[in-house]
Amino acid sequence: MKKTRLLCTVLLLFCAVSLISASESIFDVKEAEINVSVGKNAVHTIEENYLFYYNVPSHGFYRDIPTDYSQWKVRARVKNIQCSDPFSVETDGSYVSLKIGESDTVIRGYKEYSLSYTYDLGADGNEGYDEFYLNLIGSSWDSPFEKVSFTVTVPYTGSDMRVCLTDGSYGSQSYSGSFETYKSGNNTIIKGTTENLRPGESLTVRIELPDSWYVGAREVKDNRAQASLIVCAVSVLVTLLAALLWTKFGRDKTPIITARFEAPDNFTPLATGYVADGTVDDKDITSMIYYWADKGYLRIEEKKKDKFEFVRMVTELPQSCLYYERRLFSALFRKADEEGRVTLKDLQRSNFFQDMQNAREDVTRFFTKENRLTDMKSEIMQIVFSLASFLPGFLAVVAVSQYEFVSEGVFILAFGAFITPLVMLLLFYRLFKKWYLRKTNLPIEIFIIALTASIIVIRYAITSVFYENCPLYFPLVTVLSTVVTAFFSSIMLRRSEYGQKVFEEILGYREFIDKVETDKLKTMIESDPDLYYHVLSYAIVFGLENKWSKKFSSLNTAQPSWYTGISPVDVMLYSAMSSRLNNAIRLNAMSSAQFRSGGIPKMGGGGFHSGGFSGGGFGGGGGHAW
Repeated sequence: MKKTRLLCTVLLLFCAVSLISASESIFDVKEAEINVSVGKNAVHTIEENYLFYYNVPSHGFYRDIPTDYSQWKVRARVKNIQCSDPFSVETDGSYVSLKIGESDTVIRGYKEYSLSYTYDLGADGNEGYDEFYLNLIGSSWDSPFEKVSFTVTVPYTGSDMRVCLTDGSYGSQSYSGSFETYKSGNNTIIKGTTENLRPGESLTVRIELPDSWYVGAREVKDNRAQASLIVCAVSVLVTLLAALLWTKFGRDKTPIITARFEAPDNFTPLATGYVADGTVDDKDITSMIYYWADKGYLRIEEKKKDKFEFVRMVTELPQSCLYYERRLFSALFRKADEEGRVTLKDLQRSNFFQDMQNAREDVTRFFTKENRLTDMKSEIMQIVFSLASFLPGFLAVVAVSQYEFVSEGVFILAFGAFITPLVMLLLFYRLFKKWYLRKTNLPIEIFIIALTASIIVIRYAITSVFYENCPLYFPLVTVLSTVVTAFFSSIMLRRSEYGQKVFEEILGYREFIDKVETDKLKTMIESDPDLYYHVLSYAIVFGLENKWSKKFSSLNTAQPSWYTGISPVDVMLYSAMSSRLNNAIRLNAMSSAQFRSGGIPKMGGGGFHSGGFSGGGFGGGGGHAW
């Protein structure tokens, strides 16, 4: 029982001591004297004299002077700092903090401090009048002020000058102290005192002066107009340079398309698809199954709908076949049983997805050196101007940032400036790969124009948020420069002499598949009854399998020996089966990658008013011990 009473007593004493400690500040400001000389150029000289009483031993104190008033388009500059004690200066963009005192010195009891500095507020932005609005004591002090005296000297004696003083908590419009105003020579002196300011309370003076009273004040940095013109000039130069170098390094000869009845010599559908559009698609790879079937290398069996099996008819391909073709054929039958049969499930277990990736790399590697399809210099130019297409947008962001109070949200504009060329490059590269394989490109041209116009409107709207009265030419020129430079970059690749030759031959073969008339086919199948099957794999690569099959729907076409299945056999079956076969192989191949990797493979206070209020001005700030 006694122990319990003792414990309660200790706890009560601890709480009492804690409350007393919490209510007592580290130091009290016994006296403060603030002297301000208002500068005609808005550079004001401030002297601060303090008498502290340290309740707790300390090294000194921080004097925090605010500098950032972005909401009022003001950013103060603190210079010419002097102090009676050793000090160091720290800045964080919003405050200049003076760390006054020394770490090897401990202060107890009374201590006097004197410091001075110039406070440059820059040009006044009010219409109809100029204003001096300053917190003589800011709201961020941790300590109470017992007595504050102040003197404000204004080099003006006109009767139209208005003076307002406020003190107390933030927003107060009253003044509890005393002050007087008198003239001395060419100056007006405002002198007064106030007492018993609690921590967080302010003392503020607001003086309204005639319009344009400030002369030679620092103007807000705003070089956006000049920067915009420079950026537009650079953007136009980049675009013209891209066009000029395209004519020198990138312009291709217009293909001469003459219908031909055969693919280029030794060109498989896989190689044909790569030359046609510069990529190896899934259908380019699966078209090889029809190609090999037509050659007698394998047989296709459809047990159930979309349940395919392949039967190997030869152990390996002839040595006359290219290495990438032989490698892909061997990979297809890696998990074949004793009868040479492989199912889609077998492809999944054998990681055929990786084999398809290898085939893409093999074909790309084949078209190098003497088989190179493009000119090396044009490839370098393409890389250079792909990067150059990002330049106008990047410079546009830099131009908008040439303003002292640009919003931090300008990163939105930077994001758009990065996305625009990226989207246009990817779009153009994709579209121009198949430019000669389409019947018409008019819808694409209309789409590009509409997309560009939309980007200009969006860019203008976003830029206007950070750039008031933004000239329309600025986003117009920078966006068009980005789009046009990306356009020239995407067509910068020039075909080599070999590349031009095989490209024209492939387009000629496609022309035959696309345009050949039924009467001509009747004549051709008399000498080649299997013509439909010889061409089918190439028609698949060109995306013309349905059109090719329809041409034979009224002709007497022999049935192939390489297919057995559950569906009625006609020529339309094979074109329809090509997409089903492609999907089935792709999905099972991707499933193998998923199975092995564990996932799917990745492709200051408020606004001013005439009377002012406590804490509503510039300056002030606060202080705390260290």
